Amino acid sequence: MGFWGAGRSGRNTQVRRDALKLMYLLVGESGSGKSTVAQEMEKWGYKELKSYTTREPRYEGEDSHIFITEDDYVRYKGTNEIVAYTRFNDSHYFCTRTQLYYNDVYVIDPDGIEYLKQHVDDVRFITIYIDTPLHRRIWRMWKRGDGIKNIIGRIRNDKVKFARIDWDYKILNINYAETLDLVRLITKTHDYINKYSQELLNLLEGLSING
Repeated sequence: MGFWGAGRSGRNTQVRRDALKLMYLLVGESGSGKSTVAQEMEKWGYKELKSYTTREPRYEGEDSHIFITEDDYVRYKGTNEIVAYTRFNDSHYFCTRTQLYYNDVYVIDPDGIEYLKQHVDDVRFITIYIDTPLHRRIWRMWKRGDGIKNIIGRIRNDKVKFARIDWDYKILNINYAETLDLVRLITKTHDYINKYSQELLNLLEGLSING
């Protein structure tokens, strides 16, 4: 199990004056377990953002996304509501600005993160990279029903997309229970900071003025 903070981008978490909406971004290669982590976070009280996609469901009743048609996508595109977007295997994946404001955790890929940060400046994003060994990812993809051709395609695609990615925290996902413990520690810490940062700054400013 490994854990890194501060982030590949070199950004350290700092207290800010404005109490922005907080959104946790879970990112990881296909089969890394990020969706499973998001489902666990829902049990802790966080709301998962389900992105829209034009791909077909993998199985009947799949609820990992909101499945729409190509015509639906065109209509959304015309509203300027799309704030995170990526394309894979000729399918569109995206979320809307409204969804961001009413949810707390979002499973996303590197392209989506870049697009999101370019289009949204009133939400504070904390990116958690779930880094899972390749053999475990292959097994998870096979177990969920992905065919060999699809698995190989996803591995190749991930190799390109994850060649460069900025993250705030990186967790080596070998022991699932320990991974969840670290995610809970990260989220609880940032929830606390986000909630009390303004009160703390006001207090410090008051002490400075009075002092």
